[in-house]
Amino acid sequence: MLTFNDVLQLYSGFDYDKLLSIAKKSAEKFLPACRKVEKCPYGDLIFTFILLSVFKVDFCFYDNESKFITDIADLVGAELVHLPLEITETDFRKGIGRFVKTLPSETGTEVLLFCICAASVCGSISPSKKILLMDIFDSIKKKS
Repeated sequence: MLTFNDVLQLYSGFDYDKLLSIAKKSAEKFLPACRKVEKCPYGDLIFTFILLSVFKVDFCFYDNESKFITDIADLVGAELVHLPLEITETDFRKGIGRFVKTLPSETGTEVLLFCICAASVCGSISPSKKILLMDIFDSIKKKS
């Protein structure tokens, strides 16, 4: 049986196009839940928050990450929202955990899978991203 770290290692070995394809399928499954709970007339606030959570936890953007943000938003038809720069790593971790707790387990799993794909686009997953992913995983596990 694979451990959570084994899964992260597996995904970090996938090529960009495969990660983008998996992330697109997952986003299409959880984006309706995001839009259902938000009343944000100027874009997809929760989707933007989830997407940027993965990248901002280590406070740097790499070329593949910037490309992924643009590509995934285009593929799923999401309108990204500008988020304040003062959002901290802790804010992202707590916020995404709270949101996932409001979702059915299978939808929360799609959020986690999406985030794993996003975190893997550079070929390795930083310790900060692993903590975020583990927090999401724990939020889903606590519901089960």
